[in-house]
Amino acid sequence: MGPLKADTTEDAPAKSVRIETSVVSGFSRTVSAFRRTWQADRQIVPAPIKEEPVRSGRFVVAVLLAVLAASADAAGQSFQGGLRGTIRDPQGVIPGATVSLTNQETSVPRETVSNTAGEYSFPGIPPGIYTVRAAVTGFKSFERQDVRISTQQFLTLDIVLEVGAVEERITVVAEAPLIETSNASTGDVLDKMTLETLPSISRMVFLVSNTVPTVTYTGNPHMNRMQDQTEASRLALGGGISVGNNYLLDGFPITDLQNRASASPSIEALEDLKVQVHTYDAEMGRTGGGMFNATAKSGTNRFHGAGFLLMRPGALIGQNFFLKLQGRPNASQFWRNAGGAIGGPILKTRTFFWAAAEGYRDGLTQNGNLHVPTVAERNGDFSALTDSSGRPTIICDPLTTDPVTGARQPFPGNRIPANRINPVGANIVKYLPLPNTGTTALDNGSPNYVADSTPNNLGQQVSGKIDHHFNEKVALSGVYLYQYTEEPAISFFPDAPFAQGGQNNRPVHVTVVNNTYVINSSTVLTLRYGRNTFDDITPLLYPFDAHTLGFNRAFADAIPVQRFPVITPTGYQGTSFTGQGKTHFYSQGANGTLTKLAGAHSFKVGADYRVLGVKAKTYGNSAGAFTFSGQFTGSNATSPSSTSRNAIADLLLGYPSAGSIPINPEIDDYVNYASLYVQDDYRVSGRLTLNYGLRLEHETGLAERDNQLAVGFDTTTVNPLNVTIPAGLDPLHPQARQVKGGLLYAGVNGAPTRQGDPPAIKPSPRAGLVFRFDNDTVLRGGYGMFWAPWNYSAVTSTGYSQTTTLTQNNNIPVTSIDNPFPGGLLQPTGNSLGLASGASSGVSFFDPNGTASRVQQYSVDLQRELPGNTSLGIGYVGSRGDHLNFYSAINFNQLPVEYLALGRALTALVPNPFFGVAGAGTLASQATVQLNSLLVPYPQYGLNAVSMTSPGAHSLYHAAVLQLRKRVIGGWGGNFSYTYSRLEDNQIGQFGSGNYLAFAAAPGIVDNYNYVPGSGNFNPDVDYGPSLNDMPHKIVIAPIVDLPFGPGRAFARQGWLSHMAGGWTVAIVAMVQSGFPIPVTQTPNTTNLNGAGQRPNLTPGVDPLMAGDVTDRLRNNPADNLYLNPAAFSLAPAFTLGNAPFILQGVRSPARKSVDLAINKDVPTTRTTKATLRLEVINVFNTPWYTRMASASVGNANFGQVTTQANYSRFAQITVRFAW
Repeated sequence: MGPLKADTTEDAPAKSVRIETSVVSGFSRTVSAFRRTWQADRQIVPAPIKEEPVRSGRFVVAVLLAVLAASADAAGQSFQGGLRGTIRDPQGVIPGATVSLTNQETSVPRETVSNTAGEYSFPGIPPGIYTVRAAVTGFKSFERQDVRISTQQFLTLDIVLEVGAVEERITVVAEAPLIETSNASTGDVLDKMTLETLPSISRMVFLVSNTVPTVTYTGNPHMNRMQDQTEASRLALGGGISVGNNYLLDGFPITDLQNRASASPSIEALEDLKVQVHTYDAEMGRTGGGMFNATAKSGTNRFHGAGFLLMRPGALIGQNFFLKLQGRPNASQFWRNAGGAIGGPILKTRTFFWAAAEGYRDGLTQNGNLHVPTVAERNGDFSALTDSSGRPTIICDPLTTDPVTGARQPFPGNRIPANRINPVGANIVKYLPLPNTGTTALDNGSPNYVADSTPNNLGQQVSGKIDHHFNEKVALSGVYLYQYTEEPAISFFPDAPFAQGGQNNRPVHVTVVNNTYVINSSTVLTLRYGRNTFDDITPLLYPFDAHTLGFNRAFADAIPVQRFPVITPTGYQGTSFTGQGKTHFYSQGANGTLTKLAGAHSFKVGADYRVLGVKAKTYGNSAGAFTFSGQFTGSNATSPSSTSRNAIADLLLGYPSAGSIPINPEIDDYVNYASLYVQDDYRVSGRLTLNYGLRLEHETGLAERDNQLAVGFDTTTVNPLNVTIPAGLDPLHPQARQVKGGLLYAGVNGAPTRQGDPPAIKPSPRAGLVFRFDNDTVLRGGYGMFWAPWNYSAVTSTGYSQTTTLTQNNNIPVTSIDNPFPGGLLQPTGNSLGLASGASSGVSFFDPNGTASRVQQYSVDLQRELPGNTSLGIGYVGSRGDHLNFYSAINFNQLPVEYLALGRALTALVPNPFFGVAGAGTLASQATVQLNSLLVPYPQYGLNAVSMTSPGAHSLYHAAVLQLRKRVIGGWGGNFSYTYSRLEDNQIGQFGSGNYLAFAAAPGIVDNYNYVPGSGNFNPDVDYGPSLNDMPHKIVIAPIVDLPFGPGRAFARQGWLSHMAGGWTVAIVAMVQSGFPIPVTQTPNTTNLNGAGQRPNLTPGVDPLMAGDVTDRLRNNPADNLYLNPAAFSLAPAFTLGNAPFILQGVRSPARKSVDLAINKDVPTTRTTKATLRLEVINVFNTPWYTRMASASVGNANFGQVTTQANYSRFAQITVRFAW
């Protein structure tokens, strides 16, 4: 189609505007060219734009100074787009032509002139619909209307003028091209029509991105509201990091320190959203995946607005899949959502406003199929306890443990004598719900308590935007958004609300100010300031006096905040309640960009600065958290039979296998971020465009305002406790050894004040190329390096924070639940104890040599525009991540695997050299300890971890993408795509970062020394392979159909039939997505290596998957809920690691299929107003998805069971909308 040639008639046939972009070439050459042409370009034909008084320049300088002075931080991104092109006639380029760009809704104009190369440029253009005009003496004037510039969209419009009088006007009518000819970046623009038309569960704009190729969503489908900052941010773009994207509102990041979107702007408040999967513009940075770039809607010269009411009545909410199987009714549910917006002029063509509000109230049920103890078991009677195969499960008496063999004697009749039941254990058990389904007197490990929870949530948001144009050169806009939500946690304990649940109250404030200053016809300056705060407040709604459980008085008195303790009994539903606290995330920043057109080059230079932080005071599990694993009622202390042991029996006896209680300080963690960048968009010719740029970034490691931070671990210095492990105690290394090692604190003895060792300067080259073969075919390719932000939570370092850890013996228990910390609670000491800090408890730190995470992105695609407003694209998208988060801390205090050879000797009791040593914490009060606790590298911490978080993982992503798009013209349109991809990594704990749709938790590290640099076993690629988030296939079919009835359509154009049958639109989103890989572990862990993982053994020749489709089997028999085949696994013997791989080869969770439908009926009410009735049906075919299995741990009574629906059952919601 070539350059757009002006037609000489008003009714010219439609033609496509060509859009071009750029990528790659010599950066230093670009800088030199910029210097050479800066002054020369100022001498081109002067622009016929009236120069404004000096006060405009003074105003901009004042704004710039104010912004820079006010900014304690910033971020240089942009939401604005741009337009450029060449003015020419058949003989060549035309310099000195006046080109204007006028917003059709506000009448606000911009003017420029073409330079000596015939090039013109309009950078820094707010998204909107524009009219382009061009005029020069001796030629007919040119006009092109309805030029749509979207968020971060840069159009190229070449104009060919014809000889004639200026008074003669040539008007061009054309649709924008469907293929991208301006840049090599990948992604999609979701405009307001798309956002309002496609079916959506809850109007969350960022989640609509799941229809975009290479986007993987792993969050909880139920958590899709304003309040769901974490789950709604579990998006990976183009193989990038999940929860590693950047979210922008009017160019300012609303991303918090954990890389979550702190707010989800209402659709009513937005102009459009651009999902930038791979971006090759140096202006973009601080992302490990993609960008969600949203533009706030602006007012226009006409007052207009809308209001809506969305209702999801309980009668239209389908029955939960598992409740239906069990013949149980849904709980009463509802969803009510209302909002609206209004905008218009304050001063026409100069000042405009837009205000929006939205709120919801909901009571949506989530189900649980839980396992709880029977009435008999609560009284110590386990005579009816069996495994899933019906074999009796025996409970044994830990006080009968043979010190040599570890064997134990069963309780007579499988009943615990009444005088052996611990009062605290009995009191805790009575708050667990009673069985309510199946044979309630029997216990075979299957779910026996069907529960639902219907928390009443609320969310509300108001926002406003004001745009003011001082003149044609200076414009200022400001956005403010306030969001507040209340989210009660799910609780399946209706009679004991203090034992499970919680609440999060989250106020959010966002402020963004943008300034645009046109310095001259070729130079534009844009400035921006923004601030974002996000509070996560967790009140203690249900205080509980822990004294009433019967705890030791001294311990109960010492509890910092009285509440119910957290109890985790393996294989059973435990207790939990969100701890009291307040976490305050904050960020603010400022940036500036100067754009200069010089010849065929469009240069852009900019800088930005930003600070992100979190202030927190949390009490956590202030009454303690205790694990009961069945360790003490197994048939053997180290090698229990698979048909022995029970966690509830351990609880009734009062013997926890682990426990801890924290005391936390108030902290203020933060990072500083700054960058400089330069970018050149070079139009080599009408067919070839290059983009190339360089971004230089600097981001500090995490710091704390008062240096309340551990920054490393000294492995070689003798610990101040001055303890020696006696000679002969270690059979493999019998020589005596002094205890060494300890934490290093920020600013102490020359230690750094920040975590990690990121590069001082992080170069980020960007390059892209666009080549047009002909008018309808374009080839694009690009490369970009990005430095990914870390997922920082509030860090409370040992010393300033103090955790008291329960001490226990694996053979014969020495600590009881009624007095879990007989030595008292350890109190914070700050850094005063130096290397001796944290004795008898676990310590953690960030790798002091840890560098910055890095992601390299690259892509190539071929796009072809087809007849019928259709385009076809085929492409490759790839990325490589380095220095990524393992998502699993590395334990330096694990015993090397060579000690497995010692067998039961590891658990033998030996004299404790820390006994009576001041500063040794709870170790000082124990005369004997297990041998393995003294053989670990750092015995001053006992059998606790020395945990290092390290950026040592890497990833590789390849994807082939096929996409067909059709503009909604001629009655229908839409998007159809298929993505075939492969993601590999060694992020071994990745599910810990959140994949609600995965079937199992991360299996963890088997041998930590594979991940300890310098270790003889160092091999972090030992588990490299298909990622736990790998999703090979994704199909999206999203058509929008305007039914052919009513005015301007094929049928029923007039009369009552026109009113009835006209105005109907149908939109569908159908998706098919592959399942995720499945890992397995085993319980109990019998390695006794203090932190080494243990996996089961595989049974040769047995398929790990149960035969048949799990949904069909459940429908035929609700008890047939196994997905994995227990017969395919066996427990690894004690003191072995097991042979199961990291993930089961060829085994995945079920594919996820969904079809959502929206039907809209527009009813004109006057010439300028209309009402819309909308029906949405989510999950049309009522296809269930499943979340994590009840357990993926072999040895757990619930192993391999599918018990919980992940998605919504089919429901319908109705919206009434009025627009004017």
